[in-house]
Amino acid sequence: MTSITLVLDSQVMSVYGKQQRTAVGYHPKKKDRRSYHPLLGFIGETRDYVAGVFRSGCHHASYQLIPFLQGILKNLPVYIKKVRARADSGFLV
Repeated sequence: MTSITLVLDSQVMSVYGKQQRTAVGYHPKKKDRRSYHPLLGFIGETRDYVAGVFRSGCHHASYQLIPFLQGILKNLPVYIKKVRARADSGFLV
């Protein structure tokens, strides 16, 4: 395999109580709830987990996206020559 598709995703995870590193952020069904909003990366062809960043719920999906991608690309094997990215509209800046 010399090319991969990097799948980027973020997910709002609501919590109960005052958990550490949570914040009130966008959640369409549970407004005004504290949450986490992790950023995750997977290889699309194999569904393998590549990297993740644990973030509080007040961050936009694309927050810290560039450093996240740079870290992934730096750690890919040298035989990977082509990388495509797939993400939903939440990552538009």
